[in-house]
Amino acid sequence: MISRQKIALLHIAKKAIGFSDDEYHDLLYSVTGGRADSSAARNFYDRDFKAAIKMLEQFGYNAQLKMSKKQFSAILKLNKRLGWSGSPQRLQGYSRRVLGFEGWRKADTRQAAAFIQALIKLLDYENGKTNERQGTQIPAAG
Repeated sequence: MISRQKIALLHIAKKAIGFSDDEYHDLLYSVTGGRADSSAARNFYDRDFKAAIKMLEQFGYNAQLKMSKKQFSAILKLNKRLGWSGSPQRLQGYSRRVLGFEGWRKADTRQAAAFIQALIKLLDYENGKTNERQGTQIPAAG
């Protein structure tokens, strides 16, 4: 089952596009093979969510999921632990190497998770420790 946050995103997209309830239910039916009621919500998985978002994007909705506040905070904390707080260019340069673009703040949840993992590996490398011994936590992407 998908999270309430993702269900809310589908509802926001429905309103942004201007779908009626019937059009929205038809879209979900085509994705899941069932109506959009409480029983269908229990069987709505991430693959169905991704398919629904792709269909909504065909109608002009931009569904890029921005990084969570938890991920944003984790990046800032790792930046500080690496000693880069006084030098924003270092974090920007590292994001360009890892993500392929500058401006790590533009990363979506998936890209932010990859960036956090890369920062943790770099911190572990600089400290000469492994992730297991240090106990560094990687925040969930959602």
